Amino acid sequence: MREIAIGDVHGRFPEFETLMAALEERYRPGGVFVILVGDLVDRGPRSAAVVAAVRRIVETGRGACVLGNHDEMMLQAVLLHRPDLVEAAGLDPPQMESLVGEFRFAPQQVLRHWVSQGGGETIRSYGGDPWRPASWEIPPEDVGFLARLPLAWAGSGMVVSHARAGEAALQEALAHIERPWSVSTAARHQLLWSRSAPADPPETFHVSGHTPREEPLRRERAIEIDTGCVFGNRLTAYDPEEDLLLQIPCS
Repeated sequence: MREIAIGDVHGRFPEFETLMAALEERYRPGGVFVILVGDLVDRGPRSAAVVAAVRRIVETGRGACVLGNHDEMMLQAVLLHRPDLVEAAGLDPPQMESLVGEFRFAPQQVLRHWVSQGGGETIRSYGGDPWRPASWEIPPEDVGFLARLPLAWAGSGMVVSHARAGEAALQEALAHIERPWSVSTAARHQLLWSRSAPADPPETFHVSGHTPREEPLRRERAIEIDTGCVFGNRLTAYDPEEDLLLQIPCS
């Protein structure tokens, strides 16, 4: 199967469906193994559908996904305001304290920030009121899926993280695939939020998203593929074997 990276979806489910159909048609009969660069949720209107679709892809062995900073903001809000959903997903909230430790005493600030960054659209896609956590109807399966997403993924010809990251941070993330919340705060911030060149560039070809641009940004042994679908531009897939971009316009 061909390994194909897909940029930030941000709740744009129809475009994601269209892109997946195009990839499956182009790469018959061998098919594709897709790797999403994170930010499945927020801003777009159908985050719930995107999470459910990507979860099915991962669970059936047809793809992988790394955590994005928006996915982390959703997890932080859930941990602080609905830890029962985390427990229902078979996880122990105290074990994940590193995700919220610095915000433990400011839960409303976390909620306001997330909602202002598109979290309101995410909760409404699940059928809840963003400002009333008791109304959040997020399936525990989705919470567990997001909570267990790794911060990096390595394939035959590329390594993937959400944001720009250096070799040390990538290796730390890959060493904690099963317990991504154990990655150090410094490495986690780099893998999810950094827009700067790392001091130790990745040794393997690196694919990331995070920063929306009109066109993918190519660097030496790296490419950034967030092309702002949620802002009306395009959703991008990248085939490193052929150095090929496949894109779907977003209305």
